[in-house]
Amino acid sequence: MKIKFFRRILVTALCLLTLTVMFMPSASAAANVCRQISGSSKKAVTFTVKTGSRWLLSDKLTIKQTKGVFKYNDWLYREKTAKGYDEYIIKVTKVGGKTKTYTLGGGSITIKLDKNSTYKITVTPADSQTLAWKYLRYGAFDKWTKYPTWKVTSTKGVITCG
Repeated sequence: MKIKFFRRILVTALCLLTLTVMFMPSASAAANVCRQISGSSKKAVTFTVKTGSRWLLSDKLTIKQTKGVFKYNDWLYREKTAKGYDEYIIKVTKVGGKTKTYTLGGGSITIKLDKNSTYKITVTPADSQTLAWKYLRYGAFDKWTKYPTWKVTSTKGVITCG
């Protein structure tokens, strides 16, 4: 009686372990393989991403930006500074497929990717006219004194980045 009970517990534990391992993402998919990818409002950056084949969950990439410091002239023509985000245009082009465009105007954005695909991703900072409209409430946007930065903070299902 005790041996049968022990066998049932052992078989159940092995089944649960097998199911857990089967549905866990691989080590490379769980880690942030793109941690070296970053940029600032100084220039556009282009990089490639290759996704794998996850069974259950979707593949995705998260980009987060930090605030920079900019000069502006208020409505009484006084020069002042403030902190703010840039407005990045993110073009995600699937090799052999379509291009999708996203805007990162705040803290972060998560982009869903297809399985078993390769993407060319370009992150371009906003031009001065866009920033003038974005920060119109302050007055006249002049220039960045400390550039906002961005980086890839998280990946799910991504195999390589470069």
